[in-house]
Amino acid sequence: MVESMKTPGRMVNRPQLQIEVDTFLTESKLKFEELNRQDAFKRQLFEYALVIAEGGALNPVGVAVSLFGILGIGAIADNRRKDGVINGLKRNA
Repeated sequence: MVESMKTPGRMVNRPQLQIEVDTFLTESKLKFEELNRQDAFKRQLFEYALVIAEGGALNPVGVAVSLFGILGIGAIADNRRKDGVINGLKRNA
Protein backbone atom coordinates (compact mmCIF):
# COMPACT_ATOMS: atom_id res chain seq x y z
CA MET A 1 0.00 0.00 0.00
CA VAL A 2 1.11 3.55 -0.79
CA GLU A 3 -0.34 6.98 -0.14
CA SER A 4 -2.95 8.13 -2.64
CA MET A 5 -1.96 10.85 -5.11
CA LYS A 6 -5.42 12.41 -4.95
CA THR A 7 -6.26 12.02 -1.29
CA PRO A 8 -3.30 12.54 1.05
CA GLY A 9 -3.50 10.28 4.08
CA ARG A 10 -5.47 7.60 2.24
CA MET A 11 -3.66 4.39 1.44
CA VAL A 12 -4.26 2.66 -1.90
CA ASN A 13 -3.20 -0.63 -3.44
CA ARG A 14 -1.75 -1.16 -6.94
CA PRO A 15 -5.07 -1.31 -8.87
CA GLN A 16 -6.39 1.76 -7.06
CA LEU A 17 -3.16 3.63 -7.81
CA GLN A 18 -3.44 2.61 -11.47
CA ILE A 19 -6.96 4.04 -11.58
CA GLU A 20 -5.69 7.31 -10.09
CA VAL A 21 -2.90 7.48 -12.69
CA ASP A 22 -5.30 6.69 -15.55
CA THR A 23 -7.74 9.32 -14.29
CA PHE A 24 -4.97 11.91 -14.05
CA LEU A 25 -3.76 11.17 -17.59
CA THR A 26 -7.28 11.33 -19.00
CA GLU A 27 -8.06 14.58 -17.20
CA SER A 28 -4.83 16.15 -18.46
CA LYS A 29 -5.62 15.04 -22.04
CA LEU A 30 -9.07 16.63 -21.79
CA LYS A 31 -7.55 19.84 -20.48
CA PHE A 32 -5.13 19.98 -23.43
CA GLU A 33 -8.07 19.48 -25.79
CA GLU A 34 -9.88 22.37 -24.09
CA LEU A 35 -6.81 24.56 -24.58
CA ASN A 36 -6.71 23.56 -28.25
CA ARG A 37 -10.36 24.55 -28.65
CA GLN A 38 -9.70 27.90 -26.98
CA ASP A 39 -6.75 28.47 -29.32
CA ALA A 40 -8.95 27.68 -32.35
CA PHE A 41 -11.54 30.16 -31.09
CA LYS A 42 -8.93 32.90 -30.63
CA ARG A 43 -7.41 32.15 -34.04
CA GLN A 44 -10.85 32.43 -35.68
CA LEU A 45 -11.51 35.75 -33.93
CA PHE A 46 -8.13 37.03 -35.09
CA GLU A 47 -8.91 36.06 -38.69
CA TYR A 48 -12.22 37.93 -38.52
CA ALA A 49 -10.45 40.95 -37.06
CA LEU A 50 -8.03 40.90 -40.00
CA VAL A 51 -10.92 40.86 -42.45
CA ILE A 52 -12.46 43.86 -40.70
CA ALA A 53 -9.11 45.70 -40.54
CA GLU A 54 -8.60 45.15 -44.26
CA GLY A 55 -11.99 46.72 -44.90
CA GLY A 56 -13.64 43.51 -45.98
CA ALA A 57 -17.28 42.70 -45.48
CA LEU A 58 -18.07 40.42 -42.61
CA ASN A 59 -21.09 38.16 -42.41
CA PRO A 60 -22.26 38.27 -38.76
CA VAL A 61 -24.30 35.08 -39.12
CA GLY A 62 -21.29 33.27 -40.56
CA VAL A 63 -19.11 34.50 -37.72
CA ALA A 64 -21.61 33.38 -35.09
CA VAL A 65 -22.09 29.96 -36.67
CA SER A 66 -18.35 29.45 -36.94
CA LEU A 67 -17.55 30.49 -33.36
CA PHE A 68 -20.48 28.59 -31.85
CA GLY A 69 -19.40 25.57 -33.85
CA ILE A 70 -15.96 25.68 -32.29
CA LEU A 71 -17.36 26.08 -28.79
CA GLY A 72 -20.63 24.19 -28.91
CA ILE A 73 -19.82 21.07 -30.84
CA GLY A 74 -16.52 20.65 -29.03
CA ALA A 75 -18.20 21.03 -25.64
CA ILE A 76 -20.83 18.41 -26.43
CA ALA A 77 -18.20 15.97 -27.70
CA ASP A 78 -16.04 16.57 -24.62
CA ASN A 79 -18.96 15.97 -22.27
CA ARG A 80 -19.79 12.66 -23.93
CA ARG A 81 -16.12 11.61 -23.89
CA LYS A 82 -15.78 12.58 -20.21
CA ASP A 83 -18.92 10.59 -19.36
CA GLY A 84 -17.45 7.56 -21.11
CA VAL A 85 -14.13 7.89 -19.30
CA ILE A 86 -15.79 8.30 -15.91
CA ASN A 87 -18.06 5.32 -16.48
CA GLY A 88 -15.11 3.21 -17.62
CA LEU A 89 -13.11 4.13 -14.53
CA LYS A 90 -16.07 3.33 -12.28
CA ARG A 91 -16.45 -0.09 -13.90
CA ASN A 92 -12.74 -0.82 -13.40
CA ALA A 93 -12.92 0.23 -9.75
